[in-house]
Amino acid sequence: WLASGSQDATIRLWNVETGECAQTLTGHSSWVMAVAACYADGSSSGASGAPIYLLSASGDGTARLWIDSGLAPHGGDVAPPPFKLKGVLRGHDKALLAAELLPTHGLAATGSDDRTIRLWSLATYECLAVLA
Repeated sequence: WLASGSQDATIRLWNVETGECAQTLTGHSSWVMAVAACYADGSSSGASGAPIYLLSASGDGTARLWIDSGLAPHGGDVAPPPFKLKGVLRGHDKALLAAELLPTHGLAATGSDDRTIRLWSLATYECLAVLA
């Protein structure tokens, strides 16, 4: 499966085998500029059954952390599992341009047009550091 961000403020999850949109995630109020995805345990295959995180970065100045519901099997599936919102990361003054997940460290990172990078706790959604 594949995740994409869009000008219509949504994240779409695509079945790469059929080309169909399997789920649309909403909540942002501006373009979704970046989407990062990884297994919560940092593994590359999901063989451990770890949930999948998605981090979306938007022109609305927020990042949203999504997690799969755990209802679908992992490991090479072409259709994405259903995702739900886990938390919202707020603190940048301008549009977000980049997103990265570092699950083995319990962190997310966002880059913004406000010329800062912020490191966030995946457990509390609090900003831990601002790099300027």
